[in-house]
Amino acid sequence: MSNLGKNVREYLVIVIVTLVVVEIGAFGILVWRSAAADDTILAQAIKERVRQHPLFRRRAGGITRASEYVFQPPTQYAFRANARFSNLQVGRHGFILNGPDEAEPFPDKTAGLKRLVLLGGSSAAGATASGNDKTIAAQLERLLNAGSDARYQVLNFGVGGNYTYGELQKLITEVAYLQPDAVIMFDGFNDAHYSNLEHLRAGLDAPLMNWADFSYQYFDAMAGLRGSLRAAPPVMTYAYLLVAEWLGGANSQSLRQRRAALYAELPAQTLSDWVASRDPRFESVLQTNLDLAAAWSARQNTWFFGYLQPHPWEYKNLDCERAAGTKLMVGRLGPTVDEVRYADIMRTAFQGYAKAYGALDQAYASEAQIRFIDLRQLFDGVADCIYNDPIHYNDQGNQLIARQMYADLQEAGFLAEP
Repeated sequence: MSNLGKNVREYLVIVIVTLVVVEIGAFGILVWRSAAADDTILAQAIKERVRQHPLFRRRAGGITRASEYVFQPPTQYAFRANARFSNLQVGRHGFILNGPDEAEPFPDKTAGLKRLVLLGGSSAAGATASGNDKTIAAQLERLLNAGSDARYQVLNFGVGGNYTYGELQKLITEVAYLQPDAVIMFDGFNDAHYSNLEHLRAGLDAPLMNWADFSYQYFDAMAGLRGSLRAAPPVMTYAYLLVAEWLGGANSQSLRQRRAALYAELPAQTLSDWVASRDPRFESVLQTNLDLAAAWSARQNTWFFGYLQPHPWEYKNLDCERAAGTKLMVGRLGPTVDEVRYADIMRTAFQGYAKAYGALDQAYASEAQIRFIDLRQLFDGVADCIYNDPIHYNDQGNQLIARQMYADLQEAGFLAEP
């Protein structure tokens, strides 16, 4: 019996060692294939392969990198119910709360209630606010309800990474059914970044219009280039991936080569290149997205306020932020983009967007309930620190934005008569 046990242990060791050798060998072959592209260095090839392992995907930037998000087909992604986003609590209905309690009533809308919905990215959501009660939405709701017999509800539908096209999707798939009295869209940064810089971070030669960072991640996953929507097994992962690639007939191409070929074959890439040849920063794309949202609002007799958000590379005195060591550039864009070039790219994009907002405001001049407002100069003359990073405002910045929104709502005639 003891000899049998000894033999079993020996065979078990042989099997385990063999599997480990096979897995290491498969990883080596996959890395070699990725490095076969002339412009792919070994370190990059290793990184590409490591992030395909399910145990590393969250840390390495795969589609499951942020646990507060969940895949949602109509909008690609959404907050998980009851998740935490930065320092903020997401409620059971998937949007950021304005305090410790759930928004009530919801989704029902009681008589006399005026409901406003704030759409935007992480800056609208309040990513670096000190708490739920310090976001733009929460501070605007307090201002609206202070000293008023009317009841106002501001729903914070800001989501990290969102942009005008994503908000248009959210408006059509969810917000439209909540009977909003006013829709506020707060944009600029993500549209500018996705249109001008995200393709560099994605390792592509040109951007795709109306694509976000998560758009590239999900496309890569569906194409088997970055993990997959059905994850590889956590055991013998690279042996599995190697066999899968050989069965897929891609054994003669590196991962980077196959990725470039797949993007080149996309009709969306061809159309984007054509639009970019006439409109390099996709200003007309942003304008079209906003126009569609405003047109829906006008048809529904819903107030619409489209805001171009303030940014740190124009008008704002940044002495306070510099002294605090605030980083004013999103990283991981490659050696050709330093902070000076980054600021110039973003500033130029915002200047183009300002023209688009101005054109839209003029086009809707006959619609008193549709407004497009450029907030780039809101912090002009403010010496205090406002920015916590290149995107997000501190509590004071959120307060100034909320106060401006309140003043605009009041001036436009949205507020109920006292």
